[in-house]
Amino acid sequence: MNGKLGALFIGRKQVGGFLDWTLRLNMADGVDDGDMTHNLHSWRVTAWAHWVSRIIDVGSDIRIMLCADAGPAYWLGKGKLTTRPTNSIGTLTHVQIEIIGSGELIAKVINE
Repeated sequence: MNGKLGALFIGRKQVGGFLDWTLRLNMADGVDDGDMTHNLHSWRVTAWAHWVSRIIDVGSDIRIMLCADAGPAYWLGKGKLTTRPTNSIGTLTHVQIEIIGSGELIAKVINE
C-alpha cells in the first residue's frame, strides 16, 4: 500500500510527519485446527520525506498515522524508528525514514 501523508506521535503528541510512504506487510503462515491461516507478523513503513518538531532518537517507540490518498480512512499503528530522522526542526527534509512495527494496524474513518 502507498500513500501521501503520515504522522509521527510520541504518546499523544504529534512530533512530526512524513510524505510519500510505502507500507509493506510481513505475513506469517500457520495452521489452526487443520486450517491454513495468514496472520500479520510485522510491517514496515518507508517514507521519502519527513519533518520533526523535536529531536527523535533511532529506536524510539512511536505511533504512526497513515492517511489514505482519497476518502476519510486512516490507519494507526505502533512501531520503532529504525533510521535517524533529521535534526532540522520544522523543516521538510527529503531524506528517507523507516518505521518497523509489529501488531495491528487499526483502520479508522474520520468522524467515526
